[in-house]
Amino acid sequence: MDDRTTITVPETTAQTPMGLAVLPERHRLAISPLNRRRWLNFKANQRGHVAFWIFMVLFVISLAFMGVDGYMEQMQQFQQQIESNS
Repeated sequence: MDDRTTITVPETTAQTPMGLAVLPERHRLAISPLNRRRWLNFKANQRGHVAFWIFMVLFVISLAFMGVDGYMEQMQQFQQQIESNS
């Protein structure tokens, strides 16, 4: 194994009142070195990176259209209620 794939065990410096070792807290968004390397490889792959952003844009547009469609349905139902009450 090379230096990039070696696993290091975190030091346990804190102890509970019962004498049990407590692992140090990690930052919520901290990623492991392996996942960091995977992310950097993915970003280096131009075609995959561009395809990802195209997919994300299309996904957001589709969500927006679904929201507009739901809003239009509610408006039609509201107008029908108003017309039926008149």
